[in-house]
Amino acid sequence: MKIVAFVLLVVCAVSGANCAEPTLRDRKIEELVRLTGLADMLEQSRNASREQASSFVAEMLKPVFKDGGGITDEQRAQLLKATDKFMAACVDSMNIQSAVALWGRLYAADLSDHDLDGILKYYRSDLGRKDVAATQAAMPKWQAQLIEQKTKDMQAAAQSFADEVRAIATVRKQVK
Repeated sequence: MKIVAFVLLVVCAVSGANCAEPTLRDRKIEELVRLTGLADMLEQSRNASREQASSFVAEMLKPVFKDGGGITDEQRAQLLKATDKFMAACVDSMNIQSAVALWGRLYAADLSDHDLDGILKYYRSDLGRKDVAATQAAMPKWQAQLIEQKTKDMQAAAQSFADEVRAIATVRKQVK
């Protein structure tokens, strides 16, 4: 038993780590995640991604379903299955638990326990809670505006690209 304790002490000393520290730091980071509402904000982000992907799918499928589209029930079912697969790829690719764990490691990497204690004190305060509430209220609106602008930019770029491709194709036909 003394040998095991000695080996652990040597491993901790050689690695420069305090073996009791990670558990304490992990608890502090977990509390910080809870107090800041990080997981909730990530869920909001996931929902925004879901809405963006849904809008994208609707735009992509408009020509297919125009005037009934002349597609069979089997093709319709295949399209719905492909849509579900696309939505899952867009939305479910973010594992919130893993994202929170990664954030915790990156966020706290250069912070001391004393720093974390001060930050936690702030987020436990009335002002800290107001900060979190304001951030959570602003986040979906901010994301929606960013997505709206990005969508407009992408649509304009796509239209410009399509016009350029048509012009190139027209010139190519004339050269033959």
